[in-house]
Amino acid sequence: MPFSPEEIENKEFIVGLRGYSTTEVRAFLRAVAVDYDAALKRAPPPPVRPPGVSQTGAVKPATAKLAPELQALLHHLQDVDEKTRRLESLERALETTLGRLESLLRQAHDGRSLAGER
Repeated sequence: MPFSPEEIENKEFIVGLRGYSTTEVRAFLRAVAVDYDAALKRAPPPPVRPPGVSQTGAVKPATAKLAPELQALLHHLQDVDEKTRRLESLERALETTLGRLESLLRQAHDGRSLAGER
């Protein structure tokens, strides 16, 4: 468990014959405690544990029974994703082809218009 800002600020040290200046140590610990408290407040909250997962990250027995179904669902979703990407690729190819056909039709129409004017 990490230290709390209060633990840092209130830490007591044994003073030896040639020890550090207690005033300087206290001032430093106070400054560290303030920075540490600010960092804790800025830190994102810990991730929420999904239901069915224990604190250690192990899957609970009731959830373990769902594993094959979840695997099947994941496989299905991956399959759908792959098919969607293929359809999007085909759609882009069809749009390109349609654009080319429209261009050819305009050129053919313009060519007939020019031939009829002669």
